[in-house]
Amino acid sequence: MHRINFTALVLIQLLCLQIELSAQSSVSSGQSPVKEPKQGTSAVSGRVTFKGEPVSGATISVQLNRIISIDPKWTLKAQTDQNGEYRIVGVAAGHHSISVSAPGFGLINDIPYIDLKITEGENLENIDFELKRGGAITGRVTDSNDRPLVGERVELMKFFQDGKAGPLFVSASDMGRTDDSGVYRFYGLPAGRYLVNVGASAKGAQLFRMSSSHLSRTFHPNVTQQSEAKVIEVSEGSEATGVDIVVAEAEKTYSIYGRVISADSGQPVAGVELSCGYISEERRGIRNITGWGPPGARSDANGEFRLEGLLAGKLMLFAKLDQESEVFSEAEVREISDSDIHDVALKIRQGGSISGVIVIEGASDPAVLSKISELQLNSVVITKELGPPGIWQTKANADGSFRIKGLRPGKIHISMSQNSTSRSFSVLRIERSGALMSWNDGIEVGPGENISNVRVVVGYASSAIQGEVKIIGATLPANQSLYVHAKYLNDEKRIPALKETDARGQFVFENLLPGEYELSLSLSYRSPADSLLSTAIPRVLRKVIVSPNSRSTVSLEIDLSRQENKQ
Repeated sequence: MHRINFTALVLIQLLCLQIELSAQSSVSSGQSPVKEPKQGTSAVSGRVTFKGEPVSGATISVQLNRIISIDPKWTLKAQTDQNGEYRIVGVAAGHHSISVSAPGFGLINDIPYIDLKITEGENLENIDFELKRGGAITGRVTDSNDRPLVGERVELMKFFQDGKAGPLFVSASDMGRTDDSGVYRFYGLPAGRYLVNVGASAKGAQLFRMSSSHLSRTFHPNVTQQSEAKVIEVSEGSEATGVDIVVAEAEKTYSIYGRVISADSGQPVAGVELSCGYISEERRGIRNITGWGPPGARSDANGEFRLEGLLAGKLMLFAKLDQESEVFSEAEVREISDSDIHDVALKIRQGGSISGVIVIEGASDPAVLSKISELQLNSVVITKELGPPGIWQTKANADGSFRIKGLRPGKIHISMSQNSTSRSFSVLRIERSGALMSWNDGIEVGPGENISNVRVVVGYASSAIQGEVKIIGATLPANQSLYVHAKYLNDEKRIPALKETDARGQFVFENLLPGEYELSLSLSYRSPADSLLSTAIPRVLRKVIVSPNSRSTVSLEIDLSRQENKQ
């Protein structure tokens, strides 16, 4: 079982993930919404206990495909009976998270969930949870005039084994929100050291508010710097009371006024959706502000716009354009200090394009060849210039032809999308006018340049490698996550696939091309690794030859018993 980890991946993998998340969250731009969860034939069962005795009424949740969503269809739930037993049926094959919630209790090992890879028709038994009494923290949040702040989200930070404090995941959606008296309460907490705060950071994405002020981030006991915050000690079954916060004076918010115009003609561009993001470590990332209130969300008939409720700081402004558009938005950087900003000219320019055809190689099955019209390409622009997120999704035509448009200058990296059809295909190579292109280098697109005669050659990736990592002579520490890497030896330039093992040490690589793969292991680096484990892992290598339309099963062993005997 593993605690939530934040292992950094390589840049391209992060960009690909961003593409898929963008595809799930945006329907208005012509992208497909998240697909419906499948009804499965697998089942999960087990028992929940406290000091060996059954716990009835505990809620067990299976988060399908580990998708965090408020939509209940992505979560299967069951309650334990008088014997502490539960059974959840109708689980589809996939990589799921299983958690337990029981008021006043926490898990004995402080791990918030179990990750499991489940195959179709599998009957998983003895997925048990042992509980202990959780701790609690409660207090009151008020302003400087002792007025309660109602409905505010309080953030809880826990010191982990690496000595750093980070946000703690809480399963109950209402936990930590202040009531009509300004009182909040966290319960079921694992023993440890905590910080409590309320304000901008605790609100996550709510960096923009349609009001004249914004809560300043304030820690208990009434300080704005994390280094000055008082640490709250929580032990099993204890309750820390009086953890009050008097919120610092509200931060003033500002507005930016401007106009969207065509860079070529200087004419106004109406109906354009505006976005902006802070350029700083604390507020990095793009925040879409559509829907926070007219008239600032879109440009009007004169191209004019107004963005309200902005905090002081350096921001990047840009227009969020439909992916079918032939144009792109330049970015404008402005810094708000102590007043509103006026007369911002946001320019729209003619974009470049890449056109060509997708070709399926090495397949003769008509059923496979007929899927070409369902294929979708992901395109990511890499540039040194500061600009809006450069992510495009392009669907192939019936004959396999495609056109990626509205590109801003930069290097374009093309890969297959991860929709239900495209994930069964993998890019073998990219050619331009018959010349082989390096995927790592990308395709350089100049200002307004239209590139044609591009061939994206793909292979049908219908194979899989599944297996288990066994640790002999020890167990994986709770603060560590174990990863399996699959390097495709037929193409040394291809980025290795990466999978985290589940609670049983199992892993599955789907949608692989036929050929030879080298499997290796690595640990997460969130916390200090066990020295014996970290020494043994680099020596675990396994080569696997994968045939077309096949599923290879392997077992990897980390034998620590022999190393311990040597010491």
